[in-house]
Amino acid sequence: MQLRELQSQFSAEILCGENTSIQTLVEQRGFQAKQRISVYRNNIFATLTETLSNIFPVSCAMVGEEFFNSMARIYIRSHTPDSGNLHDFGEHLPSFIESMPELSNYPYLSALAEIDWACHQAFHSVSATALDISSLGDFSPDNYEDLQFEFHPSIHTVKSKYPIFDIWDFATSNGHADTIPNIKSEGQQVLIHRSKSGVKVVNIEDELFQMIKSLREHKTLGATFTSTLDLNPEYNLKEGLNRLFSFGVVSTITVKRSIVHQ
Repeated sequence: MQLRELQSQFSAEILCGENTSIQTLVEQRGFQAKQRISVYRNNIFATLTETLSNIFPVSCAMVGEEFFNSMARIYIRSHTPDSGNLHDFGEHLPSFIESMPELSNYPYLSALAEIDWACHQAFHSVSATALDISSLGDFSPDNYEDLQFEFHPSIHTVKSKYPIFDIWDFATSNGHADTIPNIKSEGQQVLIHRSKSGVKVVNIEDELFQMIKSLREHKTLGATFTSTLDLNPEYNLKEGLNRLFSFGVVSTITVKRSIVHQ
């Protein structure tokens, strides 16, 4: 048996509970091969379940540890780790949650899990320069429309049809929130980023969410402003831009270079 086949069968036996010929290769040593594999399986599932609960603490608290652990075991079987770094495990849990009919009473939970995952990624992201709005003074006003932004690696945005920031704020308030969120309220958008004082989750207006989305797609500032005003002609672009820089998420500003065909 080649090493790749051996590893594949061992993984299937441990994570999926499939009966494979791997049992014939395990020495007994006082316990049957099936028992020894079971011990290893339990340790693996315990480690991965704990990893998920640490990465998704707010989601775990919302549904309760017992339910979350049961859900995690199902997730582990269908989404086996593809990296040796446990920090990479859990990326698909938000979409997995959305597909679970058992969670129909928590329709906002997948978005909550997205924020958990974004906070985890933001915490472990590399550092980068944070520019303030005065950096625009390095460019001629004639070039403003052609400016393109690069963002801090920690930045993430989540948009939900539910009041996801209010729910997040309530879930992380340790009982100190003023009111219980009404999930039938208007949807919200959040910005997740890492500042000097730690990872932040900030409620942002839809127009700023669209601005960030456009700029992260390498659209120019001029094109971004145009699409934002198409969304809301009354939106104050100057205030939106000031707010964006206040978060410290812009790391690089460049002027788009035109391609000249000769």
